[in-house]
Amino acid sequence: MMTSYNKNYNPIKAFYRLPIIERYQNFIKSKRVFLSILLIICNILGGLVFGYSLGTIGGSLNSATLAFFPSSNNNNGNATTTGVSFRDIVFDEMIKPKFVVSPLVGQTKISDFALWLQSTTTNVGSVVEVNQNLTTSDSNNSQKPFDLGNSLLQGLFASSIFIGGMVGCFCTMITASYLGRKLCMILCCVIFSIGCIGASASNSYASLIVFRCIMGFGAAISTSVCSVYMAELMPFPKYQGVLGAMYNVGVASGVAFGYAFGAIFLFTSEQWRAVHALGNLFSISLFILLVFVLPESPQFIMGATVQHQQQHTNDKSDVELKTQNEKPTATTTASEQPTLKNKEEPKTNNNKEGAKPMSFLQALKRLFFSKVIISTILACFYCGSLEWTGIQSATLFIPSLLESAGVTSPLYQQLASMGVAIWQIMTIIPCIFLVDRFGRKSITIFGLVISILTNLAIGFVFQFAPNGSTEKIVLALVFIAIFLIGFNVGLGSLVYMLAHEVFNGEHEKVVILGTSISIMCLWFFSIIISLFFIPLVTATNQAVPSYIFAGISFIGLLLTIFLLKETSPRVLAKKQLLELTKTKGLAKKDTSVAAEEKNRVVPTEAENDTAKQSHPAVKDEQPSV
Repeated sequence: MMTSYNKNYNPIKAFYRLPIIERYQNFIKSKRVFLSILLIICNILGGLVFGYSLGTIGGSLNSATLAFFPSSNNNNGNATTTGVSFRDIVFDEMIKPKFVVSPLVGQTKISDFALWLQSTTTNVGSVVEVNQNLTTSDSNNSQKPFDLGNSLLQGLFASSIFIGGMVGCFCTMITASYLGRKLCMILCCVIFSIGCIGASASNSYASLIVFRCIMGFGAAISTSVCSVYMAELMPFPKYQGVLGAMYNVGVASGVAFGYAFGAIFLFTSEQWRAVHALGNLFSISLFILLVFVLPESPQFIMGATVQHQQQHTNDKSDVELKTQNEKPTATTTASEQPTLKNKEEPKTNNNKEGAKPMSFLQALKRLFFSKVIISTILACFYCGSLEWTGIQSATLFIPSLLESAGVTSPLYQQLASMGVAIWQIMTIIPCIFLVDRFGRKSITIFGLVISILTNLAIGFVFQFAPNGSTEKIVLALVFIAIFLIGFNVGLGSLVYMLAHEVFNGEHEKVVILGTSISIMCLWFFSIIISLFFIPLVTATNQAVPSYIFAGISFIGLLLTIFLLKETSPRVLAKKQLLELTKTKGLAKKDTSVAAEEKNRVVPTEAENDTAKQSHPAVKDEQPSV
């Protein structure tokens, strides 16, 4: 007898429903504090994977360019390369052969001296000629016109991470709902490690670009899944903002590690190999925690919006804990019953819809042909504009920016870039304490305002300050530091949370699909800016992209003010508590007024006589006839 095949059967979900696996996962979930600490560590490591892939751009770009394109004149190259090439040209190829090969045997002393003088003058003339040729080539290279091909090759090195990231994000969008959060993150670690090992062992520029694309593929899975995965497992929903900020801490730390390793191996010929190989430190650590400790998301196992249900119940319990000591009267209870019913009805409807299976096309239609399109626009704009508010020029292309400001030493460029990355980590710390206190919307507005002002200031500095001056270098670094405060307190720390929080209450596939589409926008626009940033700066100056960043930040400010709704669970719980206290206060006031009106009775004759006795002067005041 043939059994019917269940289309909704998922062997991965069936594995997590095994009794032994369920017991282990329930044991981990019962340790709420331990699980919270574990989620914070995993979220930081997930951000480190993504951030380190970005840090390899600034940490190994110059070394890789010199390794595969030695003919390119790059002032940021190692000094040892130039010294060896000069020795090979002058001494080994010109002076040494002439003295060894020149036959001086059988000649007179005068002819020997003449030949020696002739050889010496020839060699000196050759050295002078070579020196003149080297000087002429250096001056020609410094004055040569804009080379689009070389700039695009350098841009391809940077954009290869984002090209692979966009492909990885597209694959995650299709397979995440079937593979689950945990398996996706395990694949993220494996693919990223393969990319790191292959990039460090590359023997050609083409293979290096291919393996960097593989690194970006793995990093894209982290950006699409990690924050959602950790938020679904978080046992304390009111601290989801802190958890999301930790991902940005990991991203900033990864960029800092990229510059730090680049500075350590700066004077070695294999700097770019070492920088790529050390990325395995973070992916292997995350892999161990995922495989052996972290449980799977309950939302994936149950196939419903469990996260939204838990968030609603936790918010409701917080409100009840704060109001449990107040005993409501009969009038307040009666007045609150219809409002509570009205508030709970749409949420239960959403939960029922979340339990139903939804196809890919239905989720896509829900995102673009319903009221959810506002959330889709916001998520896509925030992720797409993340790299277009100036963060790439402020972190990834710091060496190029400092070179345009007049800093020519590669060591100083790497150290200054590492210092900026460390400052970026420090600026994220305030957001950890503010994100759940003031809410997502107000902090995003603050960050975008700072981004507009600082980008305009950076543009003015690079346009009007003299090139190479101390004032230009100092002002550029100061405004970059201020920009990082606004960026990391605002959009930088919130974008990965907002990418899925704007879809709260929707079906699981809608949340995953909407988040993946918005992350795809991040990778797509990152490809554009990383590919054309260096050619644009070389063809014009640093001021032009700064003005573009300021304009995009202004558009984001308008969208945030008029379209974004608050999504912080803690702030929403506070608002709900305020509404309840207001309604209770009004009800108490009404009951007290009614009681006062009831107690107002006309005074009797006995009460009037007692009042007159207590005031005897009133009797004498009667008029005489």
